[in-house]
Parts: sequence; C-alpha cells; structure tokens
Amino acid sequence: MPILTNTSGSSGAEYRYDLDDAPTGTYPAVLCDMKHTSGAKVPSFDDPTVLEDKDLSVFLFSYEHEGQVCFAQTWEMTQSSSERSKLFKMLKSIRGEAPLFEEDYDYSSEIGRKVQITVGSKISKKGTKYTTVDSATPLLSELHDRCPKIEDLEIPGGRQTPIPDANGNPF
Repeated sequence: MPILTNTSGSSGAEYRYDLDDAPTGTYPAVLCDMKHTSGAKVPSFDDPTVLEDKDLSVFLFSYEHEGQVCFAQTWEMTQSSSERSKLFKMLKSIRGEAPLFEEDYDYSSEIGRKVQITVGSKISKKGTKYTTVDSATPLLSELHDRCPKIEDLEIPGGRQTPIPDANGNPF
C-alpha cells in the first residue's frame, strides 16, 4: 500500500503502463488503477548525471470515446506529500481539496474516484509519442454514469493496486 507521510521529493523516470495511443480531449473518467515502483533509479534534480532511488506512482484513468473504452496515464510522480510535488498536486486536483495528513494517508483509496480528465499528447526528445493525462478535476455528479464501470475494466498488463472497498480500504 502506498502510504504518505510528510516528506518531500521530485520527479522520476519511466515506470509506466504499456498503453496504445488514446484519443485526446476532455472526458468523464474513472481513476482505475495505480502503478507503484519502489527504489526506481532516476536522475537527480540538481545533477542529472547522478541517479537517485525514488518511489514513484503513476495513475491510470479509463474513459469512453466513441463507444470504446480507452486508458490514459499520468507521468511518473515521486511519492511525496510536499505541497510542491506532482503527486500532491494531482491528489488535490482529483479530490477538489488537499489531502489531510493528520495521519498517514493511503492514496490508493482514491481508486474508483470519478473525474473529468484532459488527455493530451507529447513527443519525447527521441521522437516517441506519449498520450498523458494533463489534468484531472472532480466530475459533476450528473455525469458519473458516463464513466466506465471500474469492476468491468481489464487493466492493460493486469491490475497493480487492489480496488478499495466502500470504506476506502483496498481488498
């Protein structure tokens, strides 16, 4: 389980889902899985020639486009509770408010959250095209039925994180 306590961090390397290109645009979606990598070797922020061990997370979203179920993922995010971290900003964005850190926070409890995502594409320096989730915000309740049902999804490469139960506890 990914548990956050108050720490800081920065970015990581590619530890992502193996996905086909997905249509870009803005869609109702469900946060359907998370991929966590412990001890990933990533370039240091201060000196990219130095590799550091980082714990990374990638969020996987599912949405429908022209009757087909599609998947899109975030970039790698260092597991950090720092308000400046990409992970903290993504959690704040999908929740509509900052997560509380009075106790440890298992952010896998967010799996199943229905959001509105904007999917974009970028081309790497090596010319590889990536489809990514550029933003995610809470979804209007009247649009929840437009999201894929999480229990019906076949996650590419298999589920990485269990689906939480009604109390937010992964089972």
